[in-house]
Amino acid sequence: MRCTNPVCNKNFEVVPYLAKTRKFCTAHCAISFIGRQTTSPKAAKSKPGIRQDIDSNICFYSTWEANVARVFNLIGLRWEYAPKIFDLGEHTYRPDFYLPDDDLFIEVKNFMGKYSLERDKLFRQKYPKVKLEILARPEYEKIKLDYALLIERWES
Repeated sequence: MRCTNPVCNKNFEVVPYLAKTRKFCTAHCAISFIGRQTTSPKAAKSKPGIRQDIDSNICFYSTWEANVARVFNLIGLRWEYAPKIFDLGEHTYRPDFYLPDDDLFIEVKNFMGKYSLERDKLFRQKYPKVKLEILARPEYEKIKLDYALLIERWES
């Protein structure tokens, strides 16, 4: 494939399941061409930003992530936000949360598309000893029912 960034314009290889969606050879090329806007339509609908009620140094990518952090705080769970990047070969993966007391990574996912499923499979193959749980829509909806009314700044 050829990089869409006209300044770069170099050829690069990509794994088959990304061939239809990948346009840039690196994240740096994408950012320098389109700025800091997300290239994911689903991520574009989220509400990224700092939530002062949680931590003034963390920029969450979605309301779901922010709400999960609020729940962790409410129940007294120690957590870190996206502290580790895992090398998957052609790309990298950074789970949303790490719970150090449980040595557990948490990924908050509204939707598991083909890319997410492939990435999850590859992660589990490369890092079989790393504990990772997906907090998907059904689990999030249960958390919402249990905690939304208890948290003043819960985001809908």
